[in-house]
Amino acid sequence: MILFAEPNSGNDGKPPVGHLLDVRFHGPDWLTGGPRGTEASLLVFVVLAGLFYFFNRAYPPKVAMQSDSGAAAASSE
Repeated sequence: MILFAEPNSGNDGKPPVGHLLDVRFHGPDWLTGGPRGTEASLLVFVVLAGLFYFFNRAYPPKVAMQSDSGAAAASSE
């Protein structure tokens, strides 16, 4: 926020004081977030869904391995 001076919902839709760049977003509110900034845009949900997908692909859940001692006890009965 300080770098690009984009509006933020925590700052009442105003850019922070002392910003480095002055960025202005033009377009519909669903795409730019309107006065609440890019954190309120629909694009954020797409980015977050992509991050969850790639994280799940990079770190798949481990499959629980069955122990041989449990199988041997079951076969002896």
